Amino acid sequence: VLDDSRFLVIERNLTQTAADSYTEKKFDTIDKKNGVVLSLPLLFKDNSYYSVLTNEVKAQMKKKVKENANNYYWTEADFKDGGVKEVPLITKNSQFYINENHELVLVYEQFAIAPGYMGTPEFVIPKSVTKNILASKDYLNN
Repeated sequence: VLDDSRFLVIERNLTQTAADSYTEKKFDTIDKKNGVVLSLPLLFKDNSYYSVLTNEVKAQMKKKVKENANNYYWTEADFKDGGVKEVPLITKNSQFYINENHELVLVYEQFAIAPGYMGTPEFVIPKSVTKNILASKDYLNN
């Protein structure tokens, strides 16, 4: 996905097919400068990233639905009728990668937050959202 002077991002895909198909994406994001595989807890100074990133993903979901009626993400009504199980939008193990602009991209498994036709939804988190919660304010600019 990315191989520059700072980050190496490797994507692994698993697709299972039976009567239907299911796709799962996993990412390894390596900070070459510090020699570590990144996790969300390593990127951020404290646990405030849970609420900040959750709010940003929810806002982007609303915007995507408003822009295109074919976009659909699970709602409270879906959870209440028992059709789907609500999952937290952000956990310490959430899948992510750093893109070529050094922005955080959150990736969700197929069916986790939306119907299967939505694939594996991705949300690019602007640097303006992450800069004040990063462990180092300029981390993604290096």
